[in-house]
Amino acid sequence: MADTSGPGGPGEGGFDEVPEALRPLAAALGPARTVEQVAEALVTHGLPALDACVAVLALLSEDGTEFYCPRVAGYPEDVADAWRRFPADAPVPIAEAVREGRPVLLDTLEQRAAYYPPGLALPANRVGRALAAVPMRRGDVVGGLGFTFPDDRAFGAGERAALLVVADLCAAALGRVRRGGLGCEVLVADDEPALLAMLDFALRFHGFAVRRAAGGEAAVRAFGRHRRTVDVALLDVQMPGMDGPRTLAALREIDPAMRCVFMSGDTGPYTAEQLLALGAVRVLPKPFAGIDAVIRVLRETARG
Repeated sequence: MADTSGPGGPGEGGFDEVPEALRPLAAALGPARTVEQVAEALVTHGLPALDACVAVLALLSEDGTEFYCPRVAGYPEDVADAWRRFPADAPVPIAEAVREGRPVLLDTLEQRAAYYPPGLALPANRVGRALAAVPMRRGDVVGGLGFTFPDDRAFGAGERAALLVVADLCAAALGRVRRGGLGCEVLVADDEPALLAMLDFALRFHGFAVRRAAGGEAAVRAFGRHRRTVDVALLDVQMPGMDGPRTLAALREIDPAMRCVFMSGDTGPYTAEQLLALGAVRVLPKPFAGIDAVIRVLRETARG
């Protein structure tokens, strides 16, 4: 697996080394400062440039035990959510490509079906045909990209070169991202739009995936749809309608193991001790002393 961390790579210099079709991707990745911005550029510009129909961005966790996919685009939502995490030793093309440092290219659906073990049989009506998995590495960024194509495809030298350039471009952009929350998905509920927007930006900047909810009822609806991927809830205590404690109770009706951090500038009728007794891990005062403390608490809570 090539390390593209030296100067002059496709993500750092001009466009001379980037094929014409991939220059919009390079331009979009230049200002990217979050994992999700990298993923969005990959989907918006990388998919059409490669003539692919599905894109998976997978990043290896710090301890090397699992891959986390901040974006899986092109599959139905239930399939995409199922791919959000998978073990580093999983018998899937991206994991093999990263382990062995080489692309895994499957030209037909028949080759794909033969590649996967029986327990991972492909739902033929929900996927494309050919598949390419490409490893990437840049400094501490280790992961891979997966692309599925709508038709059988012979991967010639040109296609292979384009795939490697896409991987280099994404790795270069990800090298600029603060990754403290990588692999953690947070459900944030607050009725103050400005604070919700600030937390959304700050958490994404540090690598978290964020589900925003403008109140308790919205948080319960979002968790009902995404319970398999949400790791921790950050809930305001005082919200109109369903307040933080009632929201936590509703979340735990869906998943009794749901982890929660409360935040509040005024806990109203609740003491901090009562909030902790409800099962919250921490109660963070607002205004926050600093976002780094919020990042640390959420990361530790999400990872148990």
